[in-house]
Amino acid sequence: MRGECVGPVATRRPGRLSDAPDAPAPPHCPGRLDGRRSLGENLSDLVGVTIALDAYRLHAAANGIDTKAKRDGFSGEQRLFLGWAQLLRTQATEAALRAEIDSGNHSPARYRVNGVVRNLQAW
Repeated sequence: MRGECVGPVATRRPGRLSDAPDAPAPPHCPGRLDGRRSLGENLSDLVGVTIALDAYRLHAAANGIDTKAKRDGFSGEQRLFLGWAQLLRTQATEAALRAEIDSGNHSPARYRVNGVVRNLQAW
């Protein structure tokens, strides 16, 4: 369970995380994303979520918490992923999004959330 995604992504297939944002931009995205430019930040996001998930599981195990139990319709792990998405939620004008894509080292928030979780087996 621990480090379930960091090793494979960081060592065996490093291009996978950086290539994903290079796909043609969807209609709502005003530019093409450069996955190689944001790779370091994308890996940092992945490692951070992996550590948070490991910490949640360790805390649950140490305190006898049932991680599969539902609260408000969501399990503990699902709530962790919802928290990650809520942390990065944003609204941006097309001009602001274009500026972020052209000059930033971070992927836009939507891709930071979805790009990270799809690399985790728990997702």
